[in-house]
Amino acid sequence: MKKTFAWMLIVAVGLMAFGCLTFESKEYYWEIDSDGSGSGRIVWRNLFSNGNEDEDGSAEDFVSLIDDYLEGESLGDENDAFKNVKKRLFVEDGVLCGEMTFEFGRLTDASFYRHKGEGPYMFMLATSDEIYYKSNGDWGGDDFQIIFWESGTKKLELVTTLGDPEEDGVVELLDYFSDWEKDGTLPEVVEEDY
Repeated sequence: MKKTFAWMLIVAVGLMAFGCLTFESKEYYWEIDSDGSGSGRIVWRNLFSNGNEDEDGSAEDFVSLIDDYLEGESLGDENDAFKNVKKRLFVEDGVLCGEMTFEFGRLTDASFYRHKGEGPYMFMLATSDEIYYKSNGDWGGDDFQIIFWESGTKKLELVTTLGDPEEDGVVELLDYFSDWEKDGTLPEVVEEDY
């Protein structure tokens, strides 16, 4: 259980762990089978570097996005409870997005809770940095940050927000992604700064 919570904490703030890499919104999708196993998909929309006005860390952030998240183990690969983990970056509606899909064997592997195995599915937002936006479940409110889904619900959805792409100092990563997608080129960064 501790390992599952630690993984969800990594996922919840995962794209911010190095530098100032952040996102505008995050969408969670889970499909639950009758035995409690299932599959999940997390989509980060509008990935960007949220640096300060004095220093642009977007190159380092993009390298971290590729090396640590997409090709590395900073998301789901380190949690052996998740199987068939796949990650990708893509452009949609003119913004850079990331996606991770996975399968799990038990509800607790995906950080869901049911009291004594019965009743509603419950999911707690793992970080206070994420702000609840909407779901197909019932929101417990800002003071009780748990989403409830009725027992028997097969498709669970949740959307949260985090960063403000209109904030000062925001640097889009789309140009870096275009270069990398074209020929595998990563921006040059100074090693000790990374």
